[in-house]
Amino acid sequence: MMKQIESEGRVVAVLSDGLGSGVKANVLSTLTASMAIKYVTAEADIVSSANTIMKTLPVCSERKISYSTLTIADLDDLGNAVVVEYDTPEFIYLKGDKVVDLDKEIIEVEKKVRGDEVLLISKFKIEIGDRIIFFSDGVEQAGLGSPGYPLGWGAKNIRLFVQSKVKENPLISSGKLAKLVTDRAKMLDDYKCGDDTTCGVYTIREPQPSILITGAPANKKDDYKLRELIEDCKGKKIVCGGTTAGIVARELDVEVKSTKPDYKSNIPPEYMIEGVDLVSEGIITLNRVLELLNNRDLLFKEEENVAKRVADTLIESDVITFIVGTSINEANYQNNNSLELRKNIITKIANTLEQKFIKKCDLHFF
Repeated sequence: MMKQIESEGRVVAVLSDGLGSGVKANVLSTLTASMAIKYVTAEADIVSSANTIMKTLPVCSERKISYSTLTIADLDDLGNAVVVEYDTPEFIYLKGDKVVDLDKEIIEVEKKVRGDEVLLISKFKIEIGDRIIFFSDGVEQAGLGSPGYPLGWGAKNIRLFVQSKVKENPLISSGKLAKLVTDRAKMLDDYKCGDDTTCGVYTIREPQPSILITGAPANKKDDYKLRELIEDCKGKKIVCGGTTAGIVARELDVEVKSTKPDYKSNIPPEYMIEGVDLVSEGIITLNRVLELLNNRDLLFKEEENVAKRVADTLIESDVITFIVGTSINEANYQNNNSLELRKNIITKIANTLEQKFIKKCDLHFF
């Protein structure tokens, strides 16, 4: 569970693994994570927040242990990081591809049933190129009992794995690194997942920009601005819509090239424009992008197509500019409906990216 506190420049992430399995474990971990997010974002002191949470959590009457494990990572844009751990695998802190060991403060928490338990508190400064990786014990115990890993994958092997992946691709994103970790754990469990297998990653980097342009400008005299926007963007450039693609290509003085259609896909084919990273049809593709952003499982299972590539590109970006043309064809009622539909879809995509993926989105209608 994640939450951004823009006014304080903070992003808080919580990983909680509930006792047992199934619905019960899900409810317990959700309760714990929700409580942690509420306390930590409401109070300045993460240590006292974690202390309060641990004292509040109920204890299993049979096993005499707390209902959930807990990792809280609280980072701000001044470079301050605090990580709180309770009964969870040790998180990994990378500087580049090097593992850094941190001194951890041990805080005792008095529990009514089990007696004293401890929280581990790490406070440190973060820099560009750093990564924080935390995961549930299903990752650490993956492959347990197998010939290759009789005691499970283990902390040392996980460290070596993430180091190798960062060394192979120093620019790898948080999402891709987290998925590599969980995919590897799943493979070690013969693709059955012996336990909850969850991984969270913070990557400290310069913001990665992208721009998505859809729709023709209301005033044809502004068509040239689309060229300027594309040329000025330092990141990925996406154009959605046949008419929009035609305008962009004309302004860039290049051709729109069509690709071979995939008759197995319900998504219209991709186009190509020199100087633009992704070019697609408009409404149908954008609607599928919205569906994929709202359902990560669906996104992972989606066969390769332009809608998936657009969704992946937006997720890989940090700051996204949406340029929505508002040209209206007064002789075409259907075209007017299409404009409102386009506005609605883009607004929903931006809201999903901000709320679910902690992105910064700027919408411009012109």
